[in-house]
Amino acid sequence: MLLIEKQLQPSSLIVNNDWMPTQIKIFFDTCHPSTKFDFKYLQRLSLMECTPSDLDYINTSVSQCNGLQSLCIIMKSSLDTNVNIVDYSTIETLRNIAFNSTFNTLTELQLIMDEGIILDKQLHPNMNLTHLNISLQQVDDLFVLFDGLAPKLILLDVTLWQSDVSKQSLMRRSWSHRFMSHLIAFHLTTYKNVAMTFDHLRDIVMPLNQVKDFTLDIRQWITNDKQFVNGYHIDMVIRQYMPCLQHFHCCIQTMENIDKQVNVLSYNL
Repeated sequence: MLLIEKQLQPSSLIVNNDWMPTQIKIFFDTCHPSTKFDFKYLQRLSLMECTPSDLDYINTSVSQCNGLQSLCIIMKSSLDTNVNIVDYSTIETLRNIAFNSTFNTLTELQLIMDEGIILDKQLHPNMNLTHLNISLQQVDDLFVLFDGLAPKLILLDVTLWQSDVSKQSLMRRSWSHRFMSHLIAFHLTTYKNVAMTFDHLRDIVMPLNQVKDFTLDIRQWITNDKQFVNGYHIDMVIRQYMPCLQHFHCCIQTMENIDKQVNVLSYNL
């Protein structure tokens, strides 16, 4: 064991289970604040390849980081096991991290997990987050996020994991622009087999009138909505709702023929 004479007071820390299984557990079990590691100076923390049991340390050691500004939690992927089980306990823990006053000093947050996180209007808004990278379960969870859960966001990166085409979506016909008035960069990725329609796209971009940088990455387009792959319609909705847009990157993976006659990148910079 490495013996440390002086107490460590790092401002940035990365602990990765990928380098060694149970590395996160070993670290927190051996570096409790009562020994040689002082968490109160920590400003940036990344926990990579986390297991659900690793999240127990969030409410013990990590909650003592009174000056924590940036937190990254990437859960260990279960895709290799071919078992798609939604871990609601993990979802609840990650929800509380994002929308709970325990971590009210955070301005940057990254929460990544298979199957995505579920959001609802019972969560408390986070008024301090400016940068958020999050895995969400369905497009409705994105609409909940837009509806005032993080109104100070400047940069938002979202991955959508699922869709239920038989379920009525919470699509909006109007938005309060004040909720996303600070957002200038938005990156939206869909995991395979997520049904994305033109109506979804329109309602997603509707409140983003201040966005300057928009990336749309559709991994596998599976709906029959031909408007979605029509260059003219995409160009029209973006020009209508995103007047400040300067950079637009669009990638749609599909077996359908995509109408590329209209150049949706021809914006006045």
